[in-house]
Amino acid sequence: MTRQILKWVIEVDYREQTILMPHGSQVVAVQEQYGQLAMWADCDTDQSMSPRKFLVIGTGFNIPVDATYLGTVKQGSFVWHLLEIAT
Repeated sequence: MTRQILKWVIEVDYREQTILMPHGSQVVAVQEQYGQLAMWADCDTDQSMSPRKFLVIGTGFNIPVDATYLGTVKQGSFVWHLLEIAT
């Protein structure tokens, strides 16, 4: 087992995004870095890659029934919320 914290950039476009991550990865942080939304996860890099679906929404937007909240990021005057959509 080889654990690492890995990072992915998340697009702010209100559409579901599929990201390949090592199976069983746990999201540990969501923040802004260099003007972009970024997500960090604790990953076992020996695991095979599996697709996961994410969604960025603004405050006041509807949350899909099958979504899990992961974190909130302030970006200038905007506030974004990262959700994971069940696959």
